[in-house]
Amino acid sequence: CNLTAAEQWLKHACDAGVEANVVAFTAVIAAAAKSGNLSAAECYFSRAIKAHVRPNILTFNALIHSAAKQGNLSAAEHWYTRCQAASVKPDVITFTSLIRAAGEARQAARAEAWFREMVRRFQRVSGAIDRRALLTASRAIGDRRLMELCEEVSLDCDAVLHGAPDPASPNARARRERAPRRGAALDRV
Repeated sequence: CNLTAAEQWLKHACDAGVEANVVAFTAVIAAAAKSGNLSAAECYFSRAIKAHVRPNILTFNALIHSAAKQGNLSAAEHWYTRCQAASVKPDVITFTSLIRAAGEARQAARAEAWFREMVRRFQRVSGAIDRRALLTASRAIGDRRLMELCEEVSLDCDAVLHGAPDPASPNARARRERAPRRGAALDRV
């Protein structure tokens, strides 16, 4: 994503009389975020608000991600707070970016706190916590601490990392019921 091209596209659309909406502003904010230009992303967020455009989770995630790339934990947390204040529901991507921001800022305790909050909110949603979230947490707090933390919060990290099925899913229960009892083959010897 090229920020200059995105800015030109938005200007051209506005000059042509097209009213910029959340999709248009979020595209430019995301381009700024991807280029590592948090101040430009924040500037376009302000322009969107002045244009009475209501931001969505993609808008806030772009801002949080941009701050995370710079290791700017206070900015990432600021945008999370703004997201909450706007009554926009955060998702796993939001928390993954917050964990990354804490890791880049070498704030392991904050990374753990954001990891715990992510698990609290999404552990019961099958497949919500993905491999990327765990790998980001691992980089932020270390493999050993991540495994300890997963055990503390009863999250099967191995299942998430290696693609094992959710043990609570009906299909997984059916497979367990059909599977032979462990050691059953030895009983026949």
